[in-house]
Amino acid sequence: MKRVLLPEKKKRRWERVLRHGKVKLSILLKHQVEFGEHVAILGSTKELGSWKKSVPMNWTENGWVCELELRGDKSIEYKFVIVKKDKMKWEGADDRVLKLPKGGGSFGIVCLWNATGETVDLFPPDSEKNEVELDDMNENESADTDSASV
Repeated sequence: MKRVLLPEKKKRRWERVLRHGKVKLSILLKHQVEFGEHVAILGSTKELGSWKKSVPMNWTENGWVCELELRGDKSIEYKFVIVKKDKMKWEGADDRVLKLPKGGGSFGIVCLWNATGETVDLFPPDSEKNEVELDDMNENESADTDSASV
C-alpha cells in the first residue's frame, strides 16, 4: 500500500467543502504516456469541463492524479484523454459512469486506461491521518497497463 499525504492547508479546505454536502474526489489513473504527452479528464459536469474543456491531471510516481469537488448524490460521466500539443486521444469504448454518494464525503478512485467497462469502487481516505491509500497494481493489472500504453 502506498499513501499520499495531503498538506494541512488542503485538509482544512476539504473539511469546509464536506460540511456543504459536496464530495471531494481524488482520482488516480495508472497509465504511462510518451514524452511530451500528458493526461487530462473530461466529463458531464461543470467541474469536468462539460465535455468541452479538459481538466489537466498531474504526474506523480503513482500515476496521473487530480482532485475534484463535486455535488454529491448524482451520477457523472467521464473519460480520460492523452494530450500532445493541441491533439487529444480519447479512451475507447463507453463513457465511465460514477455514482457519487449522498451527503458528501471524501473519496478516491483508481482507474486504468481504456478499462471503461470495469466497476469503479469509491474508497474512503483514512480520516484520522488524512491519507489516501492506493493499492499497488497486481500482476494482471500491470500487464494490461503495459499493453495499453501509448
